[in-house]
Amino acid sequence: MQVSLALDPLVTEIAFVENQSPTRVQLVKERSLELGSHVDVRAVVGNPIARARVVYCKPLGAKRFVVGLNILSRDDQANPATKK
Repeated sequence: MQVSLALDPLVTEIAFVENQSPTRVQLVKERSLELGSHVDVRAVVGNPIARARVVYCKPLGAKRFVVGLNILSRDDQANPATKK
């Protein structure tokens, strides 16, 4: 998946999904994320699929972090009539 900061979408990183449910995602990535920050999560190719909030970020060795995200909204939850 591709993860980008909601406030700075140019800060983007590819992350590997370790675990996923309808409301949460656990990723492994190279950079840490600040607790409470909002990120956009998308498939490697495609439009944003979710806005999420960082609920934990723990070191997992050298330059690797396990990050827990709480899904706040998904693209597919929007009204189809309002999509472009």
